[in-house]
Formats: sequence, structure tokens, C-alpha cells
Amino acid sequence: MTTTRLFTAIASMILIMTSAATVGARDLDKNIPALDASAIVTPPAFPGGEESMMSSIIDNLTTFHLSAGEASADVMVSCTVSREGKVEGVRVEGEASPRMTARVKKAVERLPRFEPASVSGRAVDYNINFPLLISSSEE
Repeated sequence: MTTTRLFTAIASMILIMTSAATVGARDLDKNIPALDASAIVTPPAFPGGEESMMSSIIDNLTTFHLSAGEASADVMVSCTVSREGKVEGVRVEGEASPRMTARVKKAVERLPRFEPASVSGRAVDYNINFPLLISSSEE
């Protein structure tokens, strides 16, 4: 079995973020302020920006030993950045081996805390989605 040593990734640097209006659908506890035309929505921010986030995911993936045949993925990653900035509820869908899907999920779960999203200054849970295309190179 050949071990993949180097990952290269191509990912959209534009995160597709859901509207804050849907944030808190699972939080019906009145912690989310009602949205109106004057609401200021600030999406979550990863320390160092989106490019740093993608680098962190790839760095996390390189800690796993995968055979060449399972070291590629073309997936959509969905997760929630909690009001505390933690990554939660990671889902990975698309073309990847089950092992690679599990590795991508674990790599995203290992991300450091985000600056949480807010609505009019109040921290809220926020759903994010982003594509991730990974291919491997042998050393």
C-alpha cells in the first residue's frame, strides 16, 4: 500500500454562508434577535481568513495515512459555527471514499475556534458550506 504524503487542495475561497435568518432554527430559545431591515449580520471569521482555514484543513489531513486510491475527494462540507466559535455538526457529501470522508470530517472538526457570527452585536450559531477538492501527490 502506498502512503500519500502530500496533499494539494483546490477549494473555493468564497464560503457559501447561509442567511442569518436561518441561524438558530434549532435554537428556538429566544437567544436569536428577530431580524429586521436594520439588523447587522456579521458572518463568522476564521483566524487568518479563508485561505488560512483551507491550509489548516489540509494540514490536518496530512496527519492521516491514506493509500493513493483513497486520497482524493470532491466534496461539499457543511457545518455550524456555534455562538462560542466552535465547529459543530460537520457533514461531508460528495465523491470520496468512506475513509476519506471520515478524514475530511475529522480535519474540519479539528479547526481552531472562529470569531462567532453575530446579529446586531449578539453572537449566534451560523451555518457555513464550502466545496473542497483534494488530490494527492506521491513523494
